[in-house]
Amino acid sequence: MRPFVAMCVGSHPNLACRGGYVIMCACVDLKARHIDLYDPNMGNKYVQNGELKNAECLTYMMPYLLRDGGYYKKNPDVPPTLYPFTMTMIKDVPRQDNGGDCGVYALKFIEYMSSEENPSFGPQDIMFFRKKYAVDLYFNKLST
Repeated sequence: MRPFVAMCVGSHPNLACRGGYVIMCACVDLKARHIDLYDPNMGNKYVQNGELKNAECLTYMMPYLLRDGGYYKKNPDVPPTLYPFTMTMIKDVPRQDNGGDCGVYALKFIEYMSSEENPSFGPQDIMFFRKKYAVDLYFNKLST
């Protein structure tokens, strides 16, 4: 099982959206105790790529969340340790070209990764995805 986390992380004060915050996706490998971080802003001229450092808190929180959520009791094959997870910033992912689409990118990363596909979209696709999410929400038909 590989859970996904969409998270809002402090980034850079000049980022146009959300007062310097960026939304990114984390894919957690519970057995390997590792987190892959997908950041659509990496390489954006407004961001100095401090997101990895700012997202590091997740590596420390994850063992406590698993313990408090009963994961170790339900999965005795996983050692119940509170040592932090490791984390890697995945570099070969689609990048946004502005300061306001990171949430859509995070959702699309989750969709692609949960279906075990490599993300293959770009800035030209984002308006379509925004409209599709709006229609799906309005008709209560979010894609599964």
